[in-house]
Amino acid sequence: MMKTSAPPWGWRDQAECLGTFTDSWAVPSEDQGAALSMCLACPVASECLESALMEEGSMQAAGRFGLRGGMTPVQRYALYQARARAARRLAQGALDLGGAA
Repeated sequence: MMKTSAPPWGWRDQAECLGTFTDSWAVPSEDQGAALSMCLACPVASECLESALMEEGSMQAAGRFGLRGGMTPVQRYALYQARARAARRLAQGALDLGGAA
C-alpha cells in the first residue's frame, strides 16, 4: 500500500482558531488582542505565518487580509520585505565570492 503525505494545509486542523471566525481576525478591532493571544498559544502559528507569506507573495500590506500567524497585514509585509532584502544580500554575496576566484 502506498503511503501518501498529508496535504500542506493539514496543519490547519491543529490551529487554536479553528472554527472561531470573528471580525477580530479580519479587521483591526477591540477584540484583536484576544485573537493575537490565541495565535501566541497556537501550536501551528509558524505554519500559519509561512502559509500566509507564501500565499500573499509580494502583495502590498493594503492587499493582505486579517491576522495570520500572529501578525497583522502590515507586520507580515514588513517581514516579507526584510526576507527579500536578506535574500538579495545573500545572492549578492554569492556573486561577489564567485567573482573573486
